[in-house]
Amino acid sequence: MKFINLLMLFSIAPLAACAPKRDLTLSPPEQTQWVDIEVVAPPNTTAFPLNALYRSSVCLLEDIHADMTKYKSRGYNPVHMALQPDAAGRVYRQRVALDGGGPCEWKLSMITLGIEYSRTDHLVKDAEIGTAVGLKVAFDNEASNNGYYEPVRNELIYSLVYYPYIRESFLGKPKRSLSLYGEKSFMPYRMTMDTKKNGKIVFLPTLDEKKIVKLEGGRSMKDNGRIVYPDGSIDQNKVRPDYNKLKNMK
Repeated sequence: MKFINLLMLFSIAPLAACAPKRDLTLSPPEQTQWVDIEVVAPPNTTAFPLNALYRSSVCLLEDIHADMTKYKSRGYNPVHMALQPDAAGRVYRQRVALDGGGPCEWKLSMITLGIEYSRTDHLVKDAEIGTAVGLKVAFDNEASNNGYYEPVRNELIYSLVYYPYIRESFLGKPKRSLSLYGEKSFMPYRMTMDTKKNGKIVFLPTLDEKKIVKLEGGRSMKDNGRIVYPDGSIDQNKVRPDYNKLKNMK
């Protein structure tokens, strides 16, 4: 599934090895703060399993520099959590503990959540389900040190219009996929929570399937392909649609 690729956002070093005492068990203490998650999925989409990344200052990670010297950093523990749908299958919910507890004293570092297409045949035949969209919310400075993360306090309610995005490749075996397209694939936020307060994240995407944008890949090594917009206009040699141009089309 496409959501698995989101783990790449965490930038975990592949050669890292944790100390033997590392224990992935989560056991939130009674007094922990919680983050309540709600995702409202438009028709033809579904919420992918939430990715929660926990870090530990107790169970450290031993890594190696390029010069082969060793150093230690906080341990990590990626956890996938299925969101529970309501009776109509549109609203998905989950709770995530800020303090994960356990022998390693896990602390929440980042949450990644969002939606992806659940079907493709209503818009394009013989297509794979493509990439997802959503939010990545950091809860510590380590998670948010890669670029700018919009600061929020205690609560985040986010809404944006997304569009169907068909990608076709012709080099090698022809292939097409149907993705969701927005201003960014995953909007970055940095949440600060007040003591003894629970947090809340609500993702309210809108899907406009009347505007379909397409990436037609090149048919030779010298051809970079083109973007085709719903009004028939073309951006030659582009690899990403212009979101504002798409949004402002009548």
